[in-house]
Amino acid sequence: MDTVRTYLHEIGRVPLLTREEEIIYGKQVQQMMQLLELKEKLEEKLNRAATGPEWAEYV
Repeated sequence: MDTVRTYLHEIGRVPLLTREEEIIYGKQVQQMMQLLELKEKLEEKLNRAATGPEWAEYV
């Protein structure tokens, strides 16, 4: 039980995100997920790993 108490005490020291930060970071994660999906589609089309410039042009 001491470990749980220590954990809860330690996480209490970390500041939480504001509502605005949560929205901004959430949108950034969604955008990155969309980009990764596009990269995956490109790589399926190429039948190999895409280079950075290929990925950028495709997007």
